[in-house]
Amino acid sequence: MHRDVAVHAMNEYRSLPDKTARNQILKVAEQLFRRRAFAVVREEDWSQGLYVFVLSSIAWREISSNFSSTQDRIDCDNVMRCLIELEDCSRDALKLDGFEFDDLRALAFDRRRFFDRVPRRQVCHEDEAKLNKKKEGVLRQLSKALNSLGVSSHLGKHIDPWSLPE
Repeated sequence: MHRDVAVHAMNEYRSLPDKTARNQILKVAEQLFRRRAFAVVREEDWSQGLYVFVLSSIAWREISSNFSSTQDRIDCDNVMRCLIELEDCSRDALKLDGFEFDDLRALAFDRRRFFDRVPRRQVCHEDEAKLNKKKEGVLRQLSKALNSLGVSSHLGKHIDPWSLPE
């Protein structure tokens, strides 16, 4: 059994008897964003962040597919845009080109192989500070989009990030 929160959320979504029940979908979706990588903290491990953001974007695409109102679609698209921007922050930190990123994305459901393939590159201090600042801004945008949908999250709250799952 895959232990990742995003995979668990996708499986829970797939088991919903009514995939149009907005409140049930939102409850499942909340799980995606209660993770350390989404806490407003300095990124400690960009490869771990990339893994979380990739799997979360895959899960979000599926989980959000049945929202039908125009406003919900706009909010879902905004969440997806933020997830892609978070992936981009991690990609930039790891200096991944498009081909490397595509290869890693294809391995998202195989955690061991994913981390075996992530290049071990150092991020210079100045770049890391800029990327963390960008990540914070994206997390604020993500929080707004999630709040608009009615998804409760820990984004932007003063919490102990180590109390959250990876």
